[in-house]
Amino acid sequence: MAALGLHRLRAPALGRCPPALCRPHSTHASGRRRGAQAFPALPGALLPIHTHVYEANSRNSARCRSRYMELLEKVKLGGGESAILRHTQRNKKLLVRERLKRLLDDDNFLELSPFAGLALPYGDVPSAGCLSGIGKICGIWCMFIANDATVKGGTAYPISVKKQLRAQEIAIQNRLPTVYLVDSGGAFLPLQAQLFPDKEHGGRTFYNEAIMSAMKIPQVRAAGSYYPITGGKSRHHVTS
Repeated sequence: MAALGLHRLRAPALGRCPPALCRPHSTHASGRRRGAQAFPALPGALLPIHTHVYEANSRNSARCRSRYMELLEKVKLGGGESAILRHTQRNKKLLVRERLKRLLDDDNFLELSPFAGLALPYGDVPSAGCLSGIGKICGIWCMFIANDATVKGGTAYPISVKKQLRAQEIAIQNRLPTVYLVDSGGAFLPLQAQLFPDKEHGGRTFYNEAIMSAMKIPQVRAAGSYYPITGGKSRHHVTS
């Protein structure tokens, strides 16, 4: 990762949580005693009249978890098995999750909005066609935004734009260095008109990049086209 320049991004303000979120909790003994008195343990077992409620809630929780895992496996397949074969065998490319595995320090990362793009009027777009999340690179907490080219060639749907804007918003709020792994065919042409209808439109992604550059938040791209330009002096352009 030295080639990406991340070894130079160890400024104190980068990749750190805001002070309001990092305040240590009080461990004073009197505070613990007050907490124990305010919330004493209830004696006795669960009353029989409540058992059926507990069991019903437990069954519902199990169903929700099963559905959650089912959808999670679905979005991890991206564009499906045929698209994966075409991407890996014909195009000789790594899948997006394999690229992230090589980029991040470990598997301990927070994926954002994994279910974005499901059950939309124009159909399912698994993970909105891109992965975003927070993970460590060279020991620094970073935001990553990576296109999944198995989903319509990585083209951008309206939901893809919203997901990227949300990731940029979080990066700005927390001053997270941001890495873009771009493997995209541009806008999804049948819905191109919907990418620029209001404030939260496709052009705002580049506006955010300029704002992040002005804030001295490093941005790293494995990309071409105009992506590297809008990042200003903090950009690092890496060709793949």
